Amino acid sequence: MNKKRLQQINAQVLRLDAITSNLQRLLTEEQDSHDAIPLSLQQAPNGEVSEQWIEILKNIINSLDNVVVDLPMY
Repeated sequence: MNKKRLQQINAQVLRLDAITSNLQRLLTEEQDSHDAIPLSLQQAPNGEVSEQWIEILKNIINSLDNVVVDLPMY
C-alpha cells in the first residue's frame, strides 16, 4: 500500500473515531434524559422511542468500534 493511500485511510479512521465519540456523547445524554423521567413516562410512547434510540445508538457505536478495532494500524 502506498503512503498517500495509507494516510487517507488513517484520516478516515480518525473521523470514524470522532463520530463514535459524538455518538457516545449523544447516547449518554439520551440515557440520562430517559433515566430522569418517571417510570410511567418511560413506558409511554415517547419513552419507548427513547429506549429504541438508545439501543440503536449502542448498536451503531458497537459496530463502529468493531470496524476500527479490526483495522491493522501502520
